[in-house]
Amino acid sequence: MTDHAVEERHGSQRGSRPKGLGLERKETLTGYFCISPWLLGMAAFFVVPMLYSLWLSLTHYSGLGAPRFAGLANYTRMLQNELFWTSISNTLIYSLMFVAPSVIGSLLCAMLLNQQIRGRTFFRSVFFLPSITPIVAAMFLWMWILQPKVGLFNYLLSIVGVDGPGWLGSTRWSKPALAMISLWGAIGGRPMLIFLAALQGVPNEYIEAAEIDGASAWRKFISITVPIISPIVLFNTLIAGITALQMFEIAYIASAPQGQQHELGGPGRSTLSYVLNLYIRTFQDFDMGYGSALAWFFFAVVLLATFLFMRSSRGWVFYESTEAHD
Repeated sequence: MTDHAVEERHGSQRGSRPKGLGLERKETLTGYFCISPWLLGMAAFFVVPMLYSLWLSLTHYSGLGAPRFAGLANYTRMLQNELFWTSISNTLIYSLMFVAPSVIGSLLCAMLLNQQIRGRTFFRSVFFLPSITPIVAAMFLWMWILQPKVGLFNYLLSIVGVDGPGWLGSTRWSKPALAMISLWGAIGGRPMLIFLAALQGVPNEYIEAAEIDGASAWRKFISITVPIISPIVLFNTLIAGITALQMFEIAYIASAPQGQQHELGGPGRSTLSYVLNLYIRTFQDFDMGYGSALAWFFFAVVLLATFLFMRSSRGWVFYESTEAHD
């Protein structure tokens, strides 16, 4: 190739580069333009309010007038407040009653509905109905069922000679009652559907190979099914944990059946969850600064707990594509 041809080729390449870069830049700008409504919405309704609440957590603010800077006073007061620790204790106890049973129950229901039985679609619909029932309607139904004197649950217990407790009116039984109500709506809901989809994705050849080797049903479940669906177990457990920590509606409705706001969190503060305490301090006491501090503490705890849980999952969660690559 002559020197003139080489120079022409390099010149044409140099001339084409700006055009390609310009096209790539144009496509990038077009992409940003297309997602700009979402970006603006996220900034207006998510990022800006979060940053503003962070600023409010450092101030004294009642919702009227101008916020007065207070530094870390709200956080210090929060750690010294008895209701703060009571709400944390109630929330953790409720979470222990809810998370494991909801995940295990959802998995068992999914395994049951994954069987080749007649009317399987009908049973799937029936199991899913509680999760789409409006929470207010469900709570009023359960408040009647758990009514100590005329409720259906205690009546059934009395038939077998058991004296039923006060349930939502008892400081001892209120949290188990709330957990039971939550499990009624959670076990057959979205976690069950996610588990059902995961179970249908377990390769049949693995199960058939285990059956040829004489593996029992329990061994097939532990050694094949659980490792394959372990990412789904991780996901549902994480979502159940966050849901339990955010418990608010059922505690609000159960502790204020006639709208008696001063009884929120009762009886004896036994149903005072963390988010309910945040609501009371912010929207009843109108202590916006203190409420914002509670919200940011909650956000930090959930973020840290999620990070630690994800780190701890490395030893028991099986990712098939990663293992195959290794």
